[in-house]
Amino acid sequence: MTTEIQSASVTRILRLPELRQRIGLANTAIYARLDPDSMYFDATFHRPVPLASSERVTTTGWVEAKEEEWLREQIERRAKRLQPMARAEVSS
Repeated sequence: MTTEIQSASVTRILRLPELRQRIGLANTAIYARLDPDSMYFDATFHRPVPLASSERVTTTGWVEAKEEEWLREQIERRAKRLQPMARAEVSS
């Protein structure tokens, strides 16, 4: 049992303030990416996971590994968009 616990990876959960700070988006921008009816909807943006729920409040958080994966994808997309521009500048 102890070996299983030690070998398991730790899943870190980010609460909204930390997620905001890490990705640089405001609450409304984050939730707009989650809303399929929003013009800013992003199907690749990771959904929060429920942590606790009561009648009045649902507590959620975001899996850190998913946030990091999403950020890497954004960086890769940006790099791909900029490659044609860089080639055009070099050939000029």
